[in-house]
Amino acid sequence: MGKIKHGILLNTTKNGKRKLPKIYTTWSMMKQRCFNKNQNGYKRYGGRGITVSKEWLDFKTFYDDMNESMEEHLKKYGKKNTSLDRINNNGNYCKENCRWATRKEQCNNTRANVIITYKNKKYRLKKLSKKFNISKGTMGKRVRSGLVNEELWFGSKLRKSYGNDFLKDYLHFLNFSRQTVLIYRYGLKDNVCRTLEYIGVRLDITRERVRQLENDAFKILQKT
Repeated sequence: MGKIKHGILLNTTKNGKRKLPKIYTTWSMMKQRCFNKNQNGYKRYGGRGITVSKEWLDFKTFYDDMNESMEEHLKKYGKKNTSLDRINNNGNYCKENCRWATRKEQCNNTRANVIITYKNKKYRLKKLSKKFNISKGTMGKRVRSGLVNEELWFGSKLRKSYGNDFLKDYLHFLNFSRQTVLIYRYGLKDNVCRTLEYIGVRLDITRERVRQLENDAFKILQKT
């Protein structure tokens, strides 16, 4: 009879050595990613709030929940192509949110591959962030915060496309000077767009300072 460790039967290798089965190694690494700050993957898991359900802290429960489906997946795809995957990439490790997946399925389920619909066309988050010159991190943060549609890609390149009503909704994030510049620059009150020179005279500042305030305003809104 094989040796028992951690309540499970150890596998026997060809050279007679004993080792823990794949499901135990998977369970152990899952916890390491979520709780061990010295583990290489911690920043992508525990570091951003991903944790393990209370039930799965007990190996036997994890085994009972996942071993049968793992064995089926192993028979179909093999050991190298069987790994634990969270269905919702921003959700925790638990029975309801986990499955066994192939490498291709894993790659298609990363945060960078979140699917977003823009003008009735589907884009991966990574491609859309490049299209609008917004970092993947900023775009991902907006997705996780529940923002949708224009709120996701709002930025200087799109301010004209979405018009004044959208700008008005975001003015409260800015101080008085930046609000005033946008109001004059894009005619948010009277639909008359003023020049940098005109605004400079009104505010008693240089043309370049007006440009700086305009750019600063949109940088702030992009981070909102």
